[in-house]
Amino acid sequence: MQDAKQRELDVRQQILGRRLAAAYEADQTPLLQQILTAHSLTDALAEVSYYADMAGADKALADEIRRDQATLAEMRRTVEMASTANRQLKDQVSGQKQQLVDQQAEIAAAQRQLTDLKAQLETQLAQQQAAEAKIEQNQAALAAAVKANGQAVDQLAAKIDQLAAQQGTIGRIPSQYNGTLQWPMGGIVTQQFGCTGVASEPRVGACAYFHQGIDIAAPCLTPVHAAGAGVVVFVGYNPYDAPPQAWLVIVAHSTNMVTWYAHMTGKAPPGIYVGAPVKAGQVVGTENTTGHSTGCHLHWAVRVNGTFMNPRLFI
Repeated sequence: MQDAKQRELDVRQQILGRRLAAAYEADQTPLLQQILTAHSLTDALAEVSYYADMAGADKALADEIRRDQATLAEMRRTVEMASTANRQLKDQVSGQKQQLVDQQAEIAAAQRQLTDLKAQLETQLAQQQAAEAKIEQNQAALAAAVKANGQAVDQLAAKIDQLAAQQGTIGRIPSQYNGTLQWPMGGIVTQQFGCTGVASEPRVGACAYFHQGIDIAAPCLTPVHAAGAGVVVFVGYNPYDAPPQAWLVIVAHSTNMVTWYAHMTGKAPPGIYVGAPVKAGQVVGTENTTGHSTGCHLHWAVRVNGTFMNPRLFI
């Protein structure tokens, strides 16, 4: 349509151009001279009418050309706007297409992750079921081990109580301890005194599992210090414990109060032997993981009048 309108405009401009050229040529001979040289009044009037008609036609033609130019310009603006809108639409479609491609890639990746996760969950479920089955199979053995551990602690405790009483009889240790205790080692308390969910601990009273001391964790081989002044009444592996046995140092602060330092390195430092006096803060060993231990830590216990008590009560 724009091309057709351009062709119409070109034709009209050519016509107007020819008329202007003719008018220029005619202008070389003045209108008055042409009238005076006419053969009759009728011819003169015809000449005047001809020029008037030509002027009106030229004006009308020029007006049409202006209208056509305005129409053509509007058509060009419309085409340009349509072209711009078309480019924008193409860009939008291209962007949406890329977004669709990206989304499809994300969906594919998510599906792969879901497949991998499903496989992992199935594997974990199978492992958990196998572990539960093994736990059920070994439940009797676990109960027996817990019972044996508790008995080993009780047997060693009874032996230590007897040794402390003997040391008191010969005047090596006082009958009462009047001071307070200090923390034997810095670190993080990983298990408090009292009822616990750790199945390896023995039953005590109403608690199915009872932890009879405080566990403190720090880097392996951290020095362990005596919590108070006293006399060493035991150094070595617990003879009543099932393998692997824990290395302990036990200090009697009085005939009725002793402190235990368990799971330490299986070697006593200089000056630590049965019957040796120790000062508060003196190194009695280094933290380790001997015995039934899941990692380097110190099991610190306080036993008073034949009963393990919360060490925090004496700090």
